[in-house]
This record gives sequence, C-alpha cells and structure tokens, in this order.
Amino acid sequence: MPPPNRPGGDAKVLLPNTTWYVPKLKNQEQRTVAIQGHFAKPTLGSNGRGQTVTARLGFLDELGTFALQQEDRFATELILPNLQLALIVNGQATDQPVNFGETLNYRIVYKNLGEDPIDDFVITIAIASELVDWDTLQNLQLGRRAEGTVSWGKDEIAELQHLAPLDEGTIDFSVQLKPVSAVSETTVTYATVSTARATARAIGGIPTEFSIATPALSHTVNTSLELKAEGRYFNDDNLAVGAGPLPPVVGQKTAFRVYWSLSNNLHPVEQVIVTTKLSAGMSWEGKTLASTGQIVYKPDDQTVEWTMAKIPSKQSHDDINAWFDISVVPKSDQVGKLLLLTGETDLTAVDTETKSSIVDLKRSITSNLEDDPFGGGRGLVVELGE
Repeated sequence: MPPPNRPGGDAKVLLPNTTWYVPKLKNQEQRTVAIQGHFAKPTLGSNGRGQTVTARLGFLDELGTFALQQEDRFATELILPNLQLALIVNGQATDQPVNFGETLNYRIVYKNLGEDPIDDFVITIAIASELVDWDTLQNLQLGRRAEGTVSWGKDEIAELQHLAPLDEGTIDFSVQLKPVSAVSETTVTYATVSTARATARAIGGIPTEFSIATPALSHTVNTSLELKAEGRYFNDDNLAVGAGPLPPVVGQKTAFRVYWSLSNNLHPVEQVIVTTKLSAGMSWEGKTLASTGQIVYKPDDQTVEWTMAKIPSKQSHDDINAWFDISVVPKSDQVGKLLLLTGETDLTAVDTETKSSIVDLKRSITSNLEDDPFGGGRGLVVELGE
C-alpha cells in the first residue's frame, strides 16, 4: 500500500480522516501536524453540537499493516451565542452632532436570542472624549467607573449573573459635556466616541471568552456661536450714543442704540440670520453699521434683520458686530413704566462641518438698559419737569 502524505518537515493538511506517513523520525526529533476545519452543520456530533477528533499513532509493517501505539481524543463543543446588543444616545443609534454643555443620555439594550443561557455577563461602555465632565455622571444602576469607562456585572445588576434565552434588559445613565468655557485650549478632538461591549465567561455551561461590541457612535460638537443683544444710551467709553432725555420724558423723543455681536469658535457657520421686532411705538432712525453682512429694516412688521452668508471660525465679539438706532416718544399712560424697545432677538445658523442647525435666543430689550453700565437703571418714564 503506497503511503499517503509524505511530509518532509511539519505536515499540514485540510482533509478529514487523513493519514500522515513519516518514513523516519530521529531520536529526540519532534514534528507537528496542524489540523484546520469547521463545523459544516450545527448538528455534527453525538449530542448535535459537538465533534470529537481522534488521533492514532503507530507503525506500518512491510505489508502495510498498522500497529497502534497510542491513541488520544479531543472533544469540541459547538456553542451558538446570539446576543443582541444596542447602544442608543439621546434617542438615536446613529452619529449625531451635540452642543457644549449638553447632557448625553445613554441606553444600552441587551437580549439573549440564543438557545443557551449566558452566565457571568459584563457590559462595559467606553467613552473616548476630552469633553466629558465625569463628575456629572448619573448612574442609578451604580456601574463601576474607571478611566473613560463604566462597567456593570452581576454585582451591580443581579440579572447579569444568568441571562436565560430571551431574557433582556436595559442600562440607562447620563453624563454632561463640558461647557465651552471649561474646555482647554489644548483640546485636540472635539468629538465623543462611544462603544458598548458585552463579555461572558460561560455560555450553556461551557467556559468561554465570548465578546461582542456595538458599532462606535460619534458625536461631534457643534461650534459655539454666541449672540449678544444689548440696549445702550452710553457706549463702553461713557460717550452718549443715544439722544434726548434719560429717564425718558412724556412727549419728548429719546433715542437708543441696539448693539448685536457674535463670537464663533470651532467651525465656520453659514446662513447666519439675527432678527428682532421693534415694539409698538418705537421708530426706526435709519442709522446702522455692520462689520460684516447687511442690516435690513422691514417697516411692514417692524422687523430688523442682520444677515451674513458665512462667519469663519475663531471670531470674537469684537470681530462680528453691528448696531442700529431706534427712538420713542413716551405717552402719559406710560408714566412710571419701563418701555419695551425690542422683542426677543433670534439667531439661526448652520454649522458647516456638522451640518447642524444652531439657534439662540436673547431676552427682550427694555428702557432699563440692563447692559449699559452708565445709563442702566433709569428706564422708568417720567412727566416733564420731574
């Protein structure tokens, strides 16, 4: 009988039920036979999910008769884990933009869809970010916090000791991003990348090192576009930019100046619009100045609109600003009252990198001029001669 497979050194074959023939093995010499294979069907083996590999070592005589010297068996067990693991942040399982100071609400959902129980189960969330304020962590299920991670096992959630088929559960926690004022200038990445991972030490009673992870979710922080809206009679140098009596006097005209300014840090923004409405009784003086963009007054509805096609990143309030003048002649029924100069001021824009809409809203401006360090607090209308 011709001997099959004559390895000159280590032998490696892929076919089952294969014989290796070594014509000569020197004293103390060692050779290796590597076997690779797979389960073609989940019903292999006597128990339906196992396979036994038998190795026999012996000699062939001149007639080709095999004389067994040693036999060893290695049993394998096929486990079929099917664990469903999902990560949801702020109600979404996809990448999304976020804002400085925003709260990230996490939910981890797990379910055993396999036929075997999963034992000694551990779930870990890893959050790679320089922006997370870990002191704000709200974790009612008391996960173990380490550097950039939170973990839950059987000691924190009893159900993770034994997860039977079709058992399921959720883990909820939240953490805040730092406000822009608390972010270091040396910060390199303005994004938060989160991944949940589950590991098990046994499945169906069989020790294992089973592990599964969710796709990473990335949350890029929107630029911080900040709006200021101020009513003034005096500027920062204590020079009058308004005119007429202050406090306002019945029957006499008083003019005020409204200042708008913007600052922007991370990304350029586009389609920038700042709007407000003059209050009833206010008049448009027709005096404006803008460092960029255009200010338009619409008399039909007394709307003031400042539009800019684009604002670059790293701009301060000194770089992006505008002003316009308005006036009022108080009436006798307004004595002792503050005058409402404008309604709320709205800001809308689009972050060119995250493609997210940015909105901001500032309070109404009154004749009390809260932002004027020299003319503020003198906004109550008085009678002539008071």
